[in-house]
Amino acid sequence: MKIKFIILASALLVASAYTCATQAGDPPTPNGPVVSDNVSTTLPAPTTDFPDLVVTKVEAPNLDGGDVMVTVKNQGMAKASACYLALTLNVGSTSAKTRTMAQAALNPGESLTIAFVIGGGLSQVKYCAKTDRSNTVRESNERNNQNCGQFGGKP
Repeated sequence: MKIKFIILASALLVASAYTCATQAGDPPTPNGPVVSDNVSTTLPAPTTDFPDLVVTKVEAPNLDGGDVMVTVKNQGMAKASACYLALTLNVGSTSAKTRTMAQAALNPGESLTIAFVIGGGLSQVKYCAKTDRSNTVRESNERNNQNCGQFGGKP
């Protein structure tokens, strides 16, 4: 009887040591094959159901007359709410002057042209037109809202 007890105690001791070793560092064995098809490795596509306002054109048909025409387009996939369009003009070393006009809401693919009456010469004037001036319209691309350049003409 004493021998049976020693054998049983030894078996329990070995089983206990094996269980502790398995819990301490061996990774668990899966119950079935691991198939990589079960795990998605692709990220979801970014949401594009937003408007995207861009200034497509800034022109001064008469550099001596002083009107500036700014064209804005919604190239996004959703309607853009009304916002403000700003036009900044800088003549040489003088301080820049900014004028702001209300811009109507635009459906996807729709454009509009807004006329700024400046009333002075625009030859060699630097301009920067920015739609959604206050950044109130949530867009798919927030970094393409302005168009800057310089009008030509006599120096």
